[in-house]
Amino acid sequence: MECAPGIYLLDKPVGPTSREALDVVQRKLRTGSLGHAGTLDPLASGLLVALVGKATRLQSAFMDARKRYTAVVRFGETSPTLDGEAPCVPTGVPVPDLNIVERAALLARFKGEILQAPPAHSAVKVDGKRSWQRARAGQDRPPAPRPVTIFGIEVVAVDGPDWTLDVVCGAGTYIRSLARDLGEALGCGARLFALRRTEASTFHVDRAVAPAEAVGDDFIPLSEALGAFTRRDVDRREAHRLRNGLPVDGTVEPESNAFAWWKGRPWCRLHPTRDGRVRSDLFIGDEADVPESADPGGPQNELAE
Repeated sequence: MECAPGIYLLDKPVGPTSREALDVVQRKLRTGSLGHAGTLDPLASGLLVALVGKATRLQSAFMDARKRYTAVVRFGETSPTLDGEAPCVPTGVPVPDLNIVERAALLARFKGEILQAPPAHSAVKVDGKRSWQRARAGQDRPPAPRPVTIFGIEVVAVDGPDWTLDVVCGAGTYIRSLARDLGEALGCGARLFALRRTEASTFHVDRAVAPAEAVGDDFIPLSEALGAFTRRDVDRREAHRLRNGLPVDGTVEPESNAFAWWKGRPWCRLHPTRDGRVRSDLFIGDEADVPESADPGGPQNELAE
């Protein structure tokens, strides 16, 4: 029997991989397969959104949402992995002593849509092969820069060579790369010293639980998990048409995550059509709720388009 769709909010500790954190919950709660909406490296901690049942189909929707991190960047050191996973090497270049205005000016250069090169030790594919596999094999072919968006970046604290940053960013942003680029901008080098994800979509880590402490009551149904996304309630006819791959009137932004709701529950994700209407590109409703026809009075030729 398929598990009810929904999510668990986990506070992943430093050490295990994201997959290992999910395995703890899966074994304990017998949830069946679990997915997640955004990997956290073993050395990172914080909010991991675990997807259950049909919610796993919505991985991209949750991953596309904004995320917030508390990051500690250590200047004057570099690392092949851009963090503490590989041996760290002092650059020998003094760390500039910037004042508040100078720090703000530096960070402003990295705010908005920027081009960012992912770390060589990352899961990004280069010519069909994971970049980290190439890096470990000594193949010097780093990933190409790509556009990412940093919505906000501020200095929270400064302690010697360490800057604690509050970063709000879009999908695909690597905080390790941000640390590297900040160090290059100052000419002294830098690497990521610590990282904690505090927010994802509208969820905050304060609501999350450690994987080993998760219980059934921590389950968040899909109807609540999708509360941050655009909602459109549909009638019987529209629900029938959408389930059968037919368009209905309405508009959505091409890159948005908008959802149709039927009987007060999520029904499908909406996608724009070429003729200015919308259709379903992902069904997440309950088959038991599918109308037998578009018209309560009897069968219709709805599939004749």
